[in-house]
Amino acid sequence: MKHLGAFVLKFSMTLIVLAFFLGYSSGWFYSEVLVLSLIITLVGYAVGDLWILRRGGNLMASSADFALIFIFIWGIGLLFKEQVYEIALLFSALILAVGEWFFHLYIMSRVTRIQSETHA
Repeated sequence: MKHLGAFVLKFSMTLIVLAFFLGYSSGWFYSEVLVLSLIITLVGYAVGDLWILRRGGNLMASSADFALIFIFIWGIGLLFKEQVYEIALLFSALILAVGEWFFHLYIMSRVTRIQSETHA
């Protein structure tokens, strides 16, 4: 049950940020933002939060999340949109990576009980 709550929290954070930067600012449809948020959350939670965070710590997991978000938005944008707004792409990835830093602290303390020196 702890993982479900963490997943919903991560999905909500991703959806809110992407809805603003891609939906409101860049004109993506809400359905596109919703699907992209779900994909990023699924892959990011499995790879970044449960695998990389355990092995590499918060900085490595947050950096991997930034790369994952950037690549997914850019790739989906190139496949299905005529233009990807670089500033919306960059701000989405940066803000979510910062959010992921704090989300990882939550994951480490309440969900997986990872003991780490990188809490600061």
